[in-house]
Amino acid sequence: MRKLLLLMTTLFSLASNSQEIYESFLQEGKVWNYCNYDLMGEPRYTLTLFVQGDTIIDGNLWKKIYMNDSSHYQYALREDNHAVYIYDSYYKNVKIFDFNLNVGDDVMLADYEVSVDAIDTIMVGNNYFRRFYIKPEGATEPTDVWIQGIGGVSVLSLPIQLVGNNTFFVSCEQDGEMFITASDFHKPSIAGIGEVSSSSASVSPKVYSADGKELDGLTKGLNIIKSADGKTVKVIR
Repeated sequence: MRKLLLLMTTLFSLASNSQEIYESFLQEGKVWNYCNYDLMGEPRYTLTLFVQGDTIIDGNLWKKIYMNDSSHYQYALREDNHAVYIYDSYYKNVKIFDFNLNVGDDVMLADYEVSVDAIDTIMVGNNYFRRFYIKPEGATEPTDVWIQGIGGVSVLSLPIQLVGNNTFFVSCEQDGEMFITASDFHKPSIAGIGEVSSSSASVSPKVYSADGKELDGLTKGLNIIKSADGKTVKVIR
């Protein structure tokens, strides 16, 4: 009985502590690595987006986002109460993701109305990350996965993979240290930690090649991740 109580106490403490951890989205020295692929899954070019410096816009403090080097300023992002906003030539202080969302929430993100299909928690290294499955209005299954503090499997600035846009997340670094990669987006969830909707139960996903062959794991090129409930997510390595 004592062992059971100790185990229950440990699990409760683990779950409680993990809920309190929030990986800040915008930190100086954070780098996102991406790769652009053609329709055949062949790599075309790589790019990096990184946080460097601050700017004041409309009285708010924003972080500058550059691509590849310090001469290619892209846009500004800011983080407010776990929500991330973008400011560029088109979007003026527009929310691109909100890590406070709950399962079933409908929200406008940039130009898209989306809903949260499921939320769970994964462990990468010694850190816990909340994982959000989102789908646009009218979709029958999620089209993107976002991880707290990291972003989505598609390009950083928008939480929706656009038609014909084949730029995919590769990895994220902090101060030169790699701490999460594309394969981590599809780790099995941790039972008992975080929230999982009935449509996204924790199961071991299967991996398929572009021509439909089942694989033992992620391989170089286009991978199609399919869960037992039929949801699919494309991953490029």
